[in-house]
Amino acid sequence: MPHLKHHETVSHIMTPNPKTIHLKTLISEIGKLFSEGKFHHLPVVNGKELIGIVSYFDLIRVSFEQSFGVTDKQAVYAVLDHTLDVASIMTPDPLCIQEDDTIRNAADKLTTGRFHSLPVVNKNHELVGIITSKDLINYLVKLY
Repeated sequence: MPHLKHHETVSHIMTPNPKTIHLKTLISEIGKLFSEGKFHHLPVVNGKELIGIVSYFDLIRVSFEQSFGVTDKQAVYAVLDHTLDVASIMTPDPLCIQEDDTIRNAADKLTTGRFHSLPVVNKNHELVGIITSKDLINYLVKLY
């Protein structure tokens, strides 16, 4: 029976160079990125340094809280662009993993159930990739 390769690093299964945002990105742009992309997490960077992460759930939560009965998505985004910024909806200093860390360690961190992605950083805390629960599941399916 195949088994998890204990020393295989997350760099083998991560998505390299993920789409990112910065502190000045408008909330409406985040909505557009999520609707056009096939991802649910956007790392927030300052230059190359990881400073936070925004999930699709974060966007949905603030959209619902701030909509005040407005049902048109564009109108909601217009309100959000004027009332919130990335810093107010992101998770600052998210739990991340080093690019040379093991897939096993990533699995341990992801099984806490609190989140579904881990930004992957290098020794300088610069974002180099992202690993999600889906990446881990796909890896396990290939083993079996």
